[in-house]
Amino acid sequence: AMPRDELLGYIRASDKHELTPLESVLVQTDLIGDPALPTPEDSAALAWVGAAYKHWEQNFPLDETLASPLRKLKPVLALMALADPQFYTPGIHPLHQALDALHEAAVGWQNDLGRAGEPVLKLLEQTVEDALASLEENGAGLMAMLRATTESAQRLETRQQRMSKRAADVERGQLRAARSKINAAAMINEQVQRFPLPAEIGHFLTGPWYESAQLVLLKFGESSEQWQQFTDTTSGLMNSLQPQEEGAQALDSVSEISAGLKRWLLSLQHDEQASEQAITSIEYVHLRVARGEQMDRLATSPIPVSDKGKNANDEGPELAGASTGQWFQVQARKGGILRIQLAMMQEAEQRLLFCNH
Repeated sequence: AMPRDELLGYIRASDKHELTPLESVLVQTDLIGDPALPTPEDSAALAWVGAAYKHWEQNFPLDETLASPLRKLKPVLALMALADPQFYTPGIHPLHQALDALHEAAVGWQNDLGRAGEPVLKLLEQTVEDALASLEENGAGLMAMLRATTESAQRLETRQQRMSKRAADVERGQLRAARSKINAAAMINEQVQRFPLPAEIGHFLTGPWYESAQLVLLKFGESSEQWQQFTDTTSGLMNSLQPQEEGAQALDSVSEISAGLKRWLLSLQHDEQASEQAITSIEYVHLRVARGEQMDRLATSPIPVSDKGKNANDEGPELAGASTGQWFQVQARKGGILRIQLAMMQEAEQRLLFCNH
C-alpha cells in the first residue's frame, strides 16, 4: 500500500487536470514504475471526488473559459477529501461553499461579455491561484481565502440579480403605464363616440381628463372603486350634454358631476388656476344646455393608442416549467450562442424580459 505522505505528494504534483485525482496518481506511478497503490479507503475517496466533479460539470456546466481553470482545483478537492472528515457533508465545508458560490455567480458567463464579465473571471482565476499557492504551504490560509471567495462571489451574484430586477421593474412600469393609457383611452373613446360634443368638451375629455384617467388607473387599478367612480363621472358628464330633450332632465345631477370632475382632475391638481378654468368652462356649457341654446357640436377624434401593454388575445408558446431566474442558452439571430436569464414574465401581455451579465 502507498503511504499517505507519498500519496499526498503525487496529488500535489498532479498537472493533468482533465483526469480524475485517482487517474492522475496512477498515471504518475506508471511513469516511474512505482508498484504501490493507494489503500482501498484512499482509492475510494479519490474515486468519489472524481465522480462527484464529473457529475457537477455535466449537470451544472460553465463556459469552457471558466471550466478549464476551475479543474485545477481537483488536487485541492482530493487533499480535502483525504484530510478533513467534514468534507463529506454536502454544503458544510468552505471549499463546497466557495465552488457553489462561484458557480452561481458564473452561470450565464460567456467570452464576449467584455468588461461586464471581467469580475467573475478575475475572481475565479484568483481563487484557483491562491488555492494552489496554499498547497505549497500545506494549506496555510486556505479556509480564510475560501470564505472570502464565497462572500465575493455572493456579492457579484447579488449585484447581477439587483440589476436584472431593476431592468424588470422598469419594463413592468412601462407596461403598466402603457396598459393604463390603453384602458383610459378605451373608456373615453367609447364615451366621446356616442354623439358630437362642443369642441371645448372634446378637448377636455381627450386632454386633461384622459391624463387624469391614466393617473387613477396607475394609482388605484382597473378593479378599484375609484376607477368606477371616475368612469361614472365621465358617463354622467356625457349624459348631461345629450343634444336631445332628455339632456335637460340630466341637469339635476350637474352639481354632482362638477364635484366629481373637481375630485378626479388629477392631471391639473398641481395647477389650481388651470383646474378651476377647466371646470368653469364645463359648467358654462352646462348652463347653455340648460337654456336650450344651440351650440356647435363636432365629432371628437378618438385617442390613438399603441400595442404595447395590450393583453394578448391568442395563446402564445407555452413555457412549461419556466420561471424567473432560470438561465437559457439560445441561438442568436446573427449566429453564435447567447446565454440569457429570464428576468420577467408578464403572461397577460405575453412578454418576456431576458438579461445577461
